[in-house]
Amino acid sequence: MFKFLLLLLILFGLPGYALESHHANYILSLYKSTPGSGINEIDGKSSYILRKNCNGWDTTDELSVIFKSIDNVKSKLSSKWRTFETFSGNSYQFDLDEEINQKQTNQFFGYLNSSKKLNTAKYFSDKEYSVPIETKIEFPMMQLQNIILSAEANKKIYSSNVFMGSELLDSYRVVTVIIGKEKKYDKRIFQNDLFQGSYWPVSIAYFNPRQDTDKPDYTIKAKLQRNGVITEYIIFYDDFSIILNLSSIKGINKKKCN
Repeated sequence: MFKFLLLLLILFGLPGYALESHHANYILSLYKSTPGSGINEIDGKSSYILRKNCNGWDTTDELSVIFKSIDNVKSKLSSKWRTFETFSGNSYQFDLDEEINQKQTNQFFGYLNSSKKLNTAKYFSDKEYSVPIETKIEFPMMQLQNIILSAEANKKIYSSNVFMGSELLDSYRVVTVIIGKEKKYDKRIFQNDLFQGSYWPVSIAYFNPRQDTDKPDYTIKAKLQRNGVITEYIIFYDDFSIILNLSSIKGINKKKCN
């Protein structure tokens, strides 16, 4: 019992577990594209909220982005993605509303309780769906904390199976993270405590375990701070990539718990 209590004190005293509740806004734009993508311009914004409550982490990510083709045809994607993850990392809930050109394309919610190697994710849309998860997985907030802990320990690679539930009937992804050496910012962009003096450059590759290929579905390069704030990230797809730059950030009051 005393060893268990000591382990808890050590874990929750580590800097990697000091994730901070915050509201971050990002500006989206086209980073690179190939002629085959057909995309000439991207203009959008994202609002991300991470809030610590009494039992776990609430997140809300609202996205609005306009894709402009080389033929000047515009398409607008709007989405709202909400999740809740317990501190233990054993329970996860998710909820997505998505529209393209003001027509609903995706609307579902679901949950996954992970307590053993064989679990079942539940999705609710036009009807109830079940997706078996036949391996040990972790959820996004636990993954984030483990990446930061690995960076603090000077580990260069972190790999895990991550369940996000961001697509209907989706399973998990095999995720490999390459962690670079900690760097200092060239200048102080935001004048508050959430903007720290340094970050780790990380490269994250997402692989679909159901596809027999060494090529990831997509990769992300990001500037990750030890408090969990990401100041910049670039998402690389096959024919184009999107860059998200932090435009504003502020702290959020924690919920009072009895």
